[in-house]
Amino acid sequence: MATVHNSAEYQIATDDSAPVNYPTKSVPDSYSVVPEGNFESRRLDLLAHIGQNPAPSNTKPAYFELA
Repeated sequence: MATVHNSAEYQIATDDSAPVNYPTKSVPDSYSVVPEGNFESRRLDLLAHIGQNPAPSNTKPAYFELA
């Protein structure tokens, strides 16, 4: 299965001027077969995961930054 996000025209070039304390290395997310907690706790976990990882270099960073 392919995705357009791997195509060169969907890659976002940065000017390498990330804000101070911006994450530079990805932290793996934990996986659970059965979701734990309620919607709000899972939403907060997702936002925490997004906040501790650098945005990817495809069109998804906008959604990461908005989250």
